[in-house]
Amino acid sequence: MHHFNENMLPRIIATIFNGVWLIDPAKAEGYYPVIMSFLEGKFKADEYKKSENDEYNLLPTFVNEAGVKVLNETWQFDSAKITDENTTVIIPIIGAISKYDYCGDAGSNTISSFLKAAANNPNVKGIIFHIDSPGGEVDGTENLVNTIKSLDKPTVAWVDGMAASAAYWIASACDKIIANIASDIFGSIGVYVTFADFSKYYEERGIKIHEVYSNFSTEKNQAWKEGIKGNYDKIKENLDLYAQNFINGVKSNRAGKLNFDAKDDPFKGKVFFADKALEIGLIDEIGAFDSAYAAIEKLGNDENSGNMIIKKEKFDAAIEAAKIQGASEAQARITELEGQISEYETEAESQTNELQGQLDTANTNISNLQEENKKLKEKVAELTGKIPTTALDNKGDNFEEGKDYENDSLFD
Repeated sequence: MHHFNENMLPRIIATIFNGVWLIDPAKAEGYYPVIMSFLEGKFKADEYKKSENDEYNLLPTFVNEAGVKVLNETWQFDSAKITDENTTVIIPIIGAISKYDYCGDAGSNTISSFLKAAANNPNVKGIIFHIDSPGGEVDGTENLVNTIKSLDKPTVAWVDGMAASAAYWIASACDKIIANIASDIFGSIGVYVTFADFSKYYEERGIKIHEVYSNFSTEKNQAWKEGIKGNYDKIKENLDLYAQNFINGVKSNRAGKLNFDAKDDPFKGKVFFADKALEIGLIDEIGAFDSAYAAIEKLGNDENSGNMIIKKEKFDAAIEAAKIQGASEAQARITELEGQISEYETEAESQTNELQGQLDTANTNISNLQEENKKLKEKVAELTGKIPTTALDNKGDNFEEGKDYENDSLFD
């Protein structure tokens, strides 16, 4: 069970009853007993407090090249702790994902801020996301996805259990996705909303709720009012916008890797075990945690060799996603990303020019050597035609005693 911030519990419940979710429904239902106990006045916060024996660490960890782990005590990035070169940062995404820090140890906004700070540290080699999550809120998820795509460090999602819905969207933003074992679960790419009708609950307690709207607000809350009556068409129209954005984002992130037929279409909400997920391109590999380290190493080597293509594609995709957001926020994000793209293009052009210069120099040297080789061959041919190979060993008929053949003009 998740650990709850007691002061934020009312907000959690409001979000569960009224929020739009990217989460596996079976896992979401596990929260309902907590909600009901709160509504009935039976909730005991102490039962959900974090214990010292928790199986998972929900704080980021730094691992240096020697394999020494240093735990960051908070989600505030402590750059002073990363003094070793080639350090890998491990980010836990465990349990339900929320925008703010009230459902688990860190919300998606907090993780985004941490990632940006960590990526700016030159000692950080790459980032591994340790994921076991059924998904979570729509709000905040896309922002975290775009943050991951904008990082200039190698990123790997290592899944130990489940990467469903919002958690899979986050994983898809990484350079590589690795499942721990064949029974790990992926997918649930879909959107749904929950809302509760409390009218009978209030009625039984003698409470009658009145809603009064301005004459200018005849369409306000129309979708919700229709939904209470059992007509979900308008709500579905809104959900379709979220779902299409989600689907397009995953397709962009996994471009060139997806391979499925209609029966195994992952964009209708199905979940898949790792073997099938690998077959249809939802993941890249099945392997233990060491595989994630190896992937970070390889991705880092690829980038250090001047391969800017992958990162540019990630930035381009992030720009397209940002255009869907609010105008001012999106424009600021687009400007930031385009500036970073320009830097990569300038660096790539500089590397290309440098390599071209080296190639031109090498071609000139080759040409000079070929010309020199040609002249030497001509000289050898000239000498071969003038001197018999046995001139000094066999005197022959015209050999003159006492003549200095070695100083003869034939040897000039």
